[in-house]
Amino acid sequence: MERKRSSRRYYNKRKKTWTQQCKDYLRQFIAFLFSNIGIICLVVGYTIAGAFMFIFIEGTSGNAVAVSERVKANRTGTASRIWDLTCCNEYCEEQWRMEVQVHLKSFQSHVIEAVRNFSYEGEGKEMNRWSFSGSFLYSLSVITTIGDQENAVRKNLIDFFY
Repeated sequence: MERKRSSRRYYNKRKKTWTQQCKDYLRQFIAFLFSNIGIICLVVGYTIAGAFMFIFIEGTSGNAVAVSERVKANRTGTASRIWDLTCCNEYCEEQWRMEVQVHLKSFQSHVIEAVRNFSYEGEGKEMNRWSFSGSFLYSLSVITTIGDQENAVRKNLIDFFY
C-alpha cells in the first residue's frame, strides 16, 4: 500500500510577512538570551564593554600631558635659576642659601599642586592607569558584587535587632 502525500502540508503553508519573520526572529533571540549560553554571553559582553568604558573614562587626558610638560619646564627653570645663582653671583653662603631655598620652595609648591589637583605621578610614570586586563577584572568584580549589598544590609539589620 502506497502512502499518499498530504496536500495540506505543502499548499496551506503561507509565506510569512516581513514583520512576522522579524517577530519570530526576535522571539528566538530573546529565548536564546535567557538560556544558559545566552546569559553567559551577556555577562562576558557586559564585562568587555565595561572594560572599554573604564579605559575610556579613566584614560589619559590631554591635560595630564600638559601638566607633565609644565612640571618639566618648571624643573628646568628652577635648575637654571639655581645655576645662575651659583656661577654668576658673588659668593655669600647665607644669601645663596636663602635664594636657593626660595626657588626650591616655589618648585616644591608647584609639584605639590600638580600632584594634588591633576594626579601627577612623576615623569616616566605611565599616565594610563587602566590596562585592558585590569579594567576587565575590575568590571568583573563590579558585576559579581552587585547583589552583595542587599544581603549585607539584611544581615546587619538582623544582627542589630536580635
